[in-house]
Amino acid sequence: MNRINLVAAIILVLATFVIAAEEGGWKKAMSLGATLTSGNSETLTLNGGVGVEKKIDKHELSIGAEANYSESEVEKVVAGQTNRIDETTADNSKAYLKYKRKFGRPFFYSDNGLFRDEPGAIEQRVTVGLGCGFFVLKTDAATLGLEVGGSWIDEEFTTEQDGEDYFALRFAARHDHELSETAKLWASVEYLQRSDESEKYFLTSEAGIEAVMNSSLSLRLVLQARYDSLPPDGIEKDDLSLVSAFVCKL
Repeated sequence: MNRINLVAAIILVLATFVIAAEEGGWKKAMSLGATLTSGNSETLTLNGGVGVEKKIDKHELSIGAEANYSESEVEKVVAGQTNRIDETTADNSKAYLKYKRKFGRPFFYSDNGLFRDEPGAIEQRVTVGLGCGFFVLKTDAATLGLEVGGSWIDEEFTTEQDGEDYFALRFAARHDHELSETAKLWASVEYLQRSDESEKYFLTSEAGIEAVMNSSLSLRLVLQARYDSLPPDGIEKDDLSLVSAFVCKL
């Protein structure tokens, strides 16, 4: 990351933690999921995450991290012989820091993240973003917010491809709906368009539902999709994952 990116990231982090120091409590949650199969096929899938959220009057701050890992035993033919070997099918993680300042329906936001994806050849992708938004729907049970702004992106790859940093336009939307006192759903989509190269863009979407099992435990199911129009050489453009996990309120 160049010096401009680093300074911007530090300023944003310090600003959000100043707000976090005000009165009010944190909402904390941890999620964990695992799948193991054996027999004709052997697979292992692990996913986890931790997040904290704080809302103070017109301020909203979210900080968290997520990780996914899976491997499976596959058959490969080497020198005319068939061997069964373990192959990593998913190994990615992300950390995020988001801040929102509300002015009724309009709001200002800062959206920042760090993403890595081993099978996708992404050593790191740092994103620092600022912009504004508007709640086209805002009730006690449901919200729909639209966002527009800009993001500075810094990428490093595990392949021989050179890393780069650039500015991108950002468009996003998110819908949250409280179905009942024990169930909620959400859906979001984000589009990042590189400003100096029309063929380079990212499209990320997510849809999830969470149901309360008791006062401290919930069950979550999330469908995530990512599309990179110009990925590193030899890498697929799209990724799709379905993640289920137990969520524990801390």
